[in-house]
Amino acid sequence: MKKPFYSNAYLYLALGFIATLIGFFPTYFKKLGETDALHHFHGITGTLWMIILIVQPMIYRFGNMKYHRIIGWTSVVFAPIVFF
Repeated sequence: MKKPFYSNAYLYLALGFIATLIGFFPTYFKKLGETDALHHFHGITGTLWMIILIVQPMIYRFGNMKYHRIIGWTSVVFAPIVFF
């Protein structure tokens, strides 16, 4: 039986996270000391949100629904904060 495409969602999201780190390296990560607090807030919350989006389906994939749900609600809180 073929695995569904979404069973490896955490891997696809991890690739997106790596692409994001590479994309923002020259303008944000390389210049951390020159960045204002608002951009740091956005960068930290955005990074944490993307990590949550990777960890949540990974936990689901390995069968721990309790923590999958807890992390899912955490991401609902983080998403609006990132866009603030």
